[in-house]
Amino acid sequence: VCMVCVCVVCVVLFAKVRLLDGGSFSETSSREEVQDHKVKWGAKFCFQCKMSANASTGVLDPCVLRVSVRKEVKGGRSFQKLGFCDLNLAEFAGSGQTMRRCLLEGYDTRHRQDNSML
Repeated sequence: VCMVCVCVVCVVLFAKVRLLDGGSFSETSSREEVQDHKVKWGAKFCFQCKMSANASTGVLDPCVLRVSVRKEVKGGRSFQKLGFCDLNLAEFAGSGQTMRRCLLEGYDTRHRQDNSML
């Protein structure tokens, strides 16, 4: 997992990865400092998720994985949510190793989002 086009510098970021559908997986990445407008966690997450298909159409039901990016504040005692990206794992079923980029979506609609990509 990595993030590019980060507009903030001299901050420590980490990611929380959790399944919204199909299981109860939740884990966080290591905390890494932004360097040259990017951060690379290099983390691999292994988990099982349950996928079901519509009986009449055979199309897989959504299985959403949320990657939430957070910034350390107060010396690591707290954090601020910067944004998230939702991935529908059903779109990747049977496709092997896949790479995908997505724009970070904001939690708060009152603040303008930057163009950071996961």
